[in-house]
Amino acid sequence: MKTLYTIFLMVCLCTFAQSNNPNHKWFEEARFGMFVHFGPYSVLCDGEWVLNSRQLKFNSYKNLQQLFNPIDYNAEEWV
Repeated sequence: MKTLYTIFLMVCLCTFAQSNNPNHKWFEEARFGMFVHFGPYSVLCDGEWVLNSRQLKFNSYKNLQQLFNPIDYNAEEWV
């Protein structure tokens, strides 16, 4: 229960911190945007819920970390 309370508190603090960020205000007012994220699940080209949709064992899913290597990733260029 203490862990759950701690997680809840952290989420609340992060949300508050983001809402006071001037960039967040600009983003809200601009009314457009895109949230791009990827990770080891991208290796299978089946979305972030691949662990559930393909009913993978956790160890198989964990091994994807060894294959995921975004060496050419450049966030500034993508933006």
